[in-house]
Amino acid sequence: IKATSKRISSVDVLSPSGRNRPERFNVVAQLKTVVSGFEARFQRHSVECDVLVDGAPASTQVFEVQLVRGLIAQVLENLLTNSVYWVQQGLKRGEELRHIVVELDTHSSVVMVTDNGPGIDPSHGESIFRPYFSMRKRGKGLGLYIVEYHGGKLYLDASGETDGRLRTFVLELPREAEA
Repeated sequence: IKATSKRISSVDVLSPSGRNRPERFNVVAQLKTVVSGFEARFQRHSVECDVLVDGAPASTQVFEVQLVRGLIAQVLENLLTNSVYWVQQGLKRGEELRHIVVELDTHSSVVMVTDNGPGIDPSHGESIFRPYFSMRKRGKGLGLYIVEYHGGKLYLDASGETDGRLRTFVLELPREAEA
């Protein structure tokens, strides 16, 4: 019940009344709320998840923006769901534990989600953002498509992986929406 309640509170911003209304809010608190809604799923599938702010564990940091809160909630929900799915399918060579990292970089105003799953072949790097494209058996291909509607950008970081696979999604928060 606690997990469901947390999930509902993180998704409430996606309701018709809250979905398209820009508001001032703390991104750190929003990230922690969404991630906490996944605690039961993380436990069930033996996934470790860390939330970082500028490289340090998230605690009481505040990073306020003025934008549609549902943008972050919906994108993060989708990325976490996908990460949990893919780390169950396999892990990066040499890894033994399923791990997801959600990091907010306040200097560049981006949220990054990285997992140690099998990664994405660079040849699919652009197509995964097209509507109705999914690499999951029952995926609908709509979760990563909504970002640009709100003025943000979502892309894959193509650097840092020795095996050439892509594992880090970067959500650029709309700069003109910041106060």
